[in-house]
Amino acid sequence: GTTETKIAAADIKAADGTSAAVAKMAIGEANKAAFGFTYTIPADFEADGSLKATYTGMTATEASGIAVTSGTAVNLTNAYADGGKVVKIVIGNVKATQAPEVTEYNVEVASAVTTGLKFAVVDTAPTNQAGIDAIAADEWKDAPVKAEKDKVIVVKAAANGVKLTTFTVANKDYSAGTSASQISTTGVWQFTMPAKDVIVTNAVDDVAKVIHGWVKADGSVINLQTDKTAASLTTMTQKVPLAVEWVNANTSYTAVAVTDLNGTITGMTVNGLPVTSINIGDATTDSVLYVQVDGKDVVTDGTNSGLDDVLTQAGITSKANYFVKKTTGTTDSAVAFNDTGNLANSDKIDTNAGKGWIKTDGTTAITATADVTAATNTLTDANVGTLVLTVTVAADDQFADTDTYVKVGATGTINVKAASGKGEYTVAGKNVKALISVTGGTVGGSYATAAAVPELAIGEKLDDTTGVNLTFTFETEAAAAGVSALKVTFTEAT
Repeated sequence: GTTETKIAAADIKAADGTSAAVAKMAIGEANKAAFGFTYTIPADFEADGSLKATYTGMTATEASGIAVTSGTAVNLTNAYADGGKVVKIVIGNVKATQAPEVTEYNVEVASAVTTGLKFAVVDTAPTNQAGIDAIAADEWKDAPVKAEKDKVIVVKAAANGVKLTTFTVANKDYSAGTSASQISTTGVWQFTMPAKDVIVTNAVDDVAKVIHGWVKADGSVINLQTDKTAASLTTMTQKVPLAVEWVNANTSYTAVAVTDLNGTITGMTVNGLPVTSINIGDATTDSVLYVQVDGKDVVTDGTNSGLDDVLTQAGITSKANYFVKKTTGTTDSAVAFNDTGNLANSDKIDTNAGKGWIKTDGTTAITATADVTAATNTLTDANVGTLVLTVTVAADDQFADTDTYVKVGATGTINVKAASGKGEYTVAGKNVKALISVTGGTVGGSYATAAAVPELAIGEKLDDTTGVNLTFTFETEAAAAGVSALKVTFTEAT
């Protein structure tokens, strides 16, 4: 069929292609004459099959429907207007050029990425900050965005003045190929769009974020540990907003910034108490350490990181002769309660609620011995043989670091059995008493002084399988050398 398209005057020329076509045609056969024109397909149009010219209201030797070639003269002979009719020449089979179908792919951000990002889709990657600044403000979009293959995706932090120190993308189908690079040292990144969807898997900016904090009980000091160095935060004006935000978000306290009459931040309060010192930094560069003491967070000030400093921050008074349990990673070690050595970031300190731990002479296990010298009528070799004693302490109340350490106040149980093969002995003649003691310290419980053992009264039985249990508590140690020679002394009631 024929598609009619209005022809702009500039696209119709005389036969020689240099001047406008004649505006009038002679009427009647007696006035027939040559008539020529040149048609050029304009921009944004294209042939829809073979071009042809059809005409009405006129007559020529060449029949209507003559073939036309864009830009080439069409010469009609013996052409004249029929008269009383509009002369109309139609160039057929011309259509608007159709834009090629473009496939676009998605750029999205993984849910684990929390850094705010902005994306711009451009044809050519900028090479410096000036090129980045030249991207119009309305070109920067939030994810997800769409782009066709080979477009350049430019990515920056959503917050002004913030740089991205790390940025990674991957093909969403996990295939290899897509990677991003930083544009100079701008903190802005770019990558070329592949013919598939991509996902941002990591984005880290250069803004220090608080990961742990500590507030002194009187409100005067706030220590905050950040995920990266905060060396640029040196003034109250810079520190206070971060500190106020953390305190209000992570504690039950109320923090308020203090400003002067000009609105400049000069300090802050916590529950109305003035804050005189704010220390902010990371562990690696700024030596601000995060330590747990008895399950509570403590953050150091970047200068004082000894065990004594941390215990003071936690409100715990050290005890001479005793120990604390320090856990670094998965390794437990004993440290003197009054040690002043520096701790490591993320160390965990267990002070046993400030009571400390006692060193024992147990290596693989705590052992005890029996003294039956005074039990001459009952616990004799003939009756029970050499007694077998086994000491147990709850797992959470002890740990090993060459020697075994137990909590002050930990309960110990000494199981007493007859020698293997002795079978069962029935106590006769005398009730048996027991006294539990250690060298270098004291124990507590029913047998801290000699007391009758109900399970070893006359008529009770002692066997070589179940035995009887004597309980006690670890109470004190006289020196850091610890306690040793846990012993049960058996006597008989008179």
